[in-house]
Amino acid sequence: MIKQNYLVNKAYDRLEKGKYEEALSLIKKAQQESPDAPDIYAFLGEMYIFNDEFEKAQEAFQTREELRTKALDESSQSLGKKLRKWVLRQEIFDEYALYIRAYQARILFEQGNWEEAENIFRDPEIQSIQDYQALYSFALLHQTKGDRLAAYQTMSEIEAQEPAFYYQQIQHLRKKWKKVKNRLATAQKNSPEETLER
Repeated sequence: MIKQNYLVNKAYDRLEKGKYEEALSLIKKAQQESPDAPDIYAFLGEMYIFNDEFEKAQEAFQTREELRTKALDESSQSLGKKLRKWVLRQEIFDEYALYIRAYQARILFEQGNWEEAENIFRDPEIQSIQDYQALYSFALLHQTKGDRLAAYQTMSEIEAQEPAFYYQQIQHLRKKWKKVKNRLATAQKNSPEETLER
């Protein structure tokens, strides 16, 4: 457990410095230390989001939910019958639930489910968490839908609250756009007619 916590803390340190691949690698090591700990999969899913590996992020969040359900069921087995029913009916506090919902909205956005993603982003509970990755995802959604003013306002909010994150994301976008530009240029060189048809 101590080693896992050390790796998680080190991963988030790398994340804050914009070293997303290193952060992911450290979280994977932490997950290997405690493969049955549900919350490690929340961290793993988050790191996949930062590395643009959205399907793997969804799998990590699903694994977390399965492990939480299993742990809750096992712990409730030892309770009396009436108390067990009550516990199973109650919504157990989950400190990561809102963050995961925000990340799942990002996954939906990346899959092209913009309306569903926007509904989640507009949820007052999601907006209250002030998660910069969620705000960034919401800005991307605005940009994709052509609402540049809303995208600008959201990015300005991030810049005011967390400038380091803002500038890391700008650099990340530039790298992403450069790759797309290079792919398009290569495709156009290889077959100009095919590129024009797209």
